[in-house]
Amino acid sequence: MLTFDPQANIVYVNIVGSPTPTDIQRLIATQVRHPDYKDGMNELWDFREATMGHISEQDLRLLADFVKETFYSVKKRIAFVVNDSLSFGMGRMWITIAELSGADHDRRLFESVDAAKSWLISPTPSEGFVKHLK
Repeated sequence: MLTFDPQANIVYVNIVGSPTPTDIQRLIATQVRHPDYKDGMNELWDFREATMGHISEQDLRLLADFVKETFYSVKKRIAFVVNDSLSFGMGRMWITIAELSGADHDRRLFESVDAAKSWLISPTPSEGFVKHLK
């Protein structure tokens, strides 16, 4: 589900269930075609109700390439909200693969939506990376 907040310059993406890489690609494509979307909008991806253990490293590489092609010249911040160790590990792997792909975005993992939103709207980047999950 997508929600747009043009004043805060944030797209909220709520992921539930067990999405496939194709589902995520479709969601990104829907996002960029949405009339409220503007290039450079920051993104908050909420994975607290999702199961991502079925996504492989190869899937993450393909998604990283898709994101790089879709947002090739756009500088933005992307926050991922997770609430368990598996999602944290998947998020770390995704961030590493995306950075290696060369996509020019600042990405961080968070345990709460409020912390993620604060980082997204802050004028200067701060350390928002989740150190570990209990």
